[in-house]
Parts: sequence; C-alpha cells; structure tokens
Amino acid sequence: MVNHERLPSTAEQKAGETLDRMAHALAEAAAAAEPDERRSLLEIFPEPGERRADTEFNLPPEQEEKFREAMAKLGIGRETNLTATEVGLRDDYVAIIEGGQAHKMVAELDTVLSDKFTKPSAIFVAASPERAIPAAEVDKAKERETTARVLGIDVDDVMHTEYDVAQQIIYKTPGLYPDRVLIPNFGYNLDGQLLTGETTGQFKRIGRIDHVIPVYLLRVDREYSEGGKYRTLGVKSLIRVIDGLLNHEGRDADIGFVTSATYQPSRETDATSAMLEIERQGGSRNVGVITYGTHTLAEVKKETYPAPPALGQLAGEAHKAAKQVEFLRDLLGPEAE
Repeated sequence: MVNHERLPSTAEQKAGETLDRMAHALAEAAAAAEPDERRSLLEIFPEPGERRADTEFNLPPEQEEKFREAMAKLGIGRETNLTATEVGLRDDYVAIIEGGQAHKMVAELDTVLSDKFTKPSAIFVAASPERAIPAAEVDKAKERETTARVLGIDVDDVMHTEYDVAQQIIYKTPGLYPDRVLIPNFGYNLDGQLLTGETTGQFKRIGRIDHVIPVYLLRVDREYSEGGKYRTLGVKSLIRVIDGLLNHEGRDADIGFVTSATYQPSRETDATSAMLEIERQGGSRNVGVITYGTHTLAEVKKETYPAPPALGQLAGEAHKAAKQVEFLRDLLGPEAE
C-alpha cells in the first residue's frame, strides 16, 4: 500500500518530482546508448516515425540491456502495472480510459478494475468515431482480427470505428450491468471546457459495474480544416473536461488517466501540466497516470509471453520524453533549474 501522506501536496511539487524522475532515467538511458558521446538527448535518440516500432535504432546486446532497464524506469517496456493505489489516487477517483485499439482499452479497464484497494466512482471511456477499423483484407496490423480475438467474437462482428468498438468493449466488461442509455445534459468544446445545459451527445452512460460504478462512453470529436488536418481533444484538454465536470458537481475527487506504460512519460507530462494549469487558476485537482504493463497486455491479447517493445520504439519514446522534460522545465520556470 502507498502512504498517501508522503505524496506531493501541490501541483508544483508533483511536477518537480516528475521532472526529476524522468530526467534521471533519461540520463541513464543516454549513458547506456552512448557511454562515450556528449551529444544531446534529442541527437542520441531519433525522432519517432509514424509507426514508433519502425524507428531505426540499434545497440550492442550489453548496451541494449542497460538501455531497456533505464527506459523501464520511465514506464516504457515495464512488465507490471502501475495502479491507482500505487500512484496515490484516493478511493472514488474518476478514471479516464484512453481510446485506441481494442486490446489497449481492455487492458486499461482490467488495470482499473483489478485494483483491490482503490476503486473509481465513475469510468469514462474516451474514443473517436473518426478512426475507422481497417477492413481485414487491407489491415496489415490485423487490428480487426486482434479485436475479434480479444472480445471473443467473429471478425465480421467487429464494429467499424474505434468509438463503436469501445461500446462493444464496455458491454463485454466483466461485472457490467447495462442501463438504458442515458445522454447527460452536458458536453465540451475542443479547448477542454465543459458545456452545461445542452445535450451534445458527446457523453453516453452505458451501464454500471457491479450495479455501482457508472461507465460512460466519451466521444472524442474532431474539427477538420483545409487539407484534411484536424483539431481534437488532447490528453490535457480531456483531463480539463473531467475536472470541469467534477467542479460542476461540487466534487473534489481525484482523476486517474489510464494508458499503456509505453506512453507514461507523455501522459504524465500532460497530467502534471493540467494540474499546474488548474492550480494556477485557483483550483486544485490531483491527477495520476495509471498504466498497464506488458504482462497484462499479453493476457488480454491471449499471447503466451509478453513481447518486449522494439528497440526503435523505445528510442523514439526516449526522444519524445526528452522533449517532455524540456517542456516541464519551461513550465516550472527558473525554480526547475
């Protein structure tokens, strides 16, 4: 169990501790990758490609082992989960499930619901209706096939968008008792502001876990501009939406953002950034990042052994983490130096 009294008491303190931990782990990773070089982190670690696993990066075996150990301290490649209890969230926190492929969302829900000590008061599953699940014949990543296996359904029964698959996942969640679908009288804009008094359809209550914990489907909208570019609700804005909802309800509950351990550095940066923004505007909200490890993912995908992340993926995430460290330093100002 975690001693909550020893946790950071302010957003500034939590951001500073997050910065220190990330910076030390990255320094270890850089020393493992280039023990005799003096290049910057952004030069050592390549910028990730469109598919992170395709990023080119190679190391001799002995350096690779040390590099992977250092990256696991950031969460990347970690085998075990990091639960709400372990990140210091209080009971009755609100969980945000990050959208994506089906096995990711199922692993996130499993990590939340398997915590025996700290339970959520509500779960919001965020997913996009704009991201299509590719047809099986053109799906090189076999997402549709994996989704069918994870959910125990036929490939032809997999729905066509991430949003619709998220709804399938909710109904398949152990302990879920479906309710008549409820569309609450609130929504959000893409700046992360809660909109009250209007039914936008961006939230739907699907059911309750064990008749107690309400589960909502949160539609992640996109606003398109010329050239097919679009604006959407990023992680920080998503946290701000839920913060606004809790403020509207007069609740001081914590928020737990749930994702893969691979994305822990970026999501922790978003979470601490949201906390700082809330605190500097006169509010207060504790936000923790809950992550699933490779073992949980392997169990969900019905794979015998967890596959370690590709070395190129780790390097690409290290590049991103280095940028996030600089962002946190700038956010905290001179006191972070």
